[in-house]
Amino acid sequence: MLYILGTISPYTIIASICLGIRISYSEYKNWLCEWAEVNHDLSVTFKQQMTVVYSAIPYYIWFSLIFSTVVLIYHILFLKISLRNLPQMDFHASGAPEENDGFAQGLGAAYLFPIIEWSITANIFDYEEQVSVWFLFGVGVAAFLIGLFANKSYGSPVYWIMGYHFHTVQTEESKPYILMSKTKHFRNQNQVKRVIRLFEDLLIDVS
Repeated sequence: MLYILGTISPYTIIASICLGIRISYSEYKNWLCEWAEVNHDLSVTFKQQMTVVYSAIPYYIWFSLIFSTVVLIYHILFLKISLRNLPQMDFHASGAPEENDGFAQGLGAAYLFPIIEWSITANIFDYEEQVSVWFLFGVGVAAFLIGLFANKSYGSPVYWIMGYHFHTVQTEESKPYILMSKTKHFRNQNQVKRVIRLFEDLLIDVS
């Protein structure tokens, strides 16, 4: 479960930041107008402005941001620890691995949805409205469900961003696997000699 959450953690981080900024800025503008009406001769201090900005961000956004950041760190450390501690094994492919980055790239594109949604609705956004919150929440749930049913077989967009590529490969016994490797193109099957099994159908090339 944490692995799947890790694959969508960049999305929730970006969504939390975008929503937090929009809500905070909207609240700050309203506060500034009210302040100007009441305090004609007093300037606003930087401390007062920062207090309004931070206090305007809902607690659920702070929770989402902190939780997602922790999960993302775990997701990255999970790979590094696995590479260091899991046993290596010989691997005999029946043919050259075929590049298959499409799934990771497609799911990774969802990370940009909060920014796209922001740019589209920037002029009509009202911080009291929940449309943007529910839209981004729905996209996040959809990404989670896709990852839940398919991601362990196709790899994480986070690892793709880190420079890994995903390939489909079969053993000499015709069992299919997803191979994760720093190599983008394989010329032949002999380039893959040693692997680490991250999950049942997901291997990491350590040749």
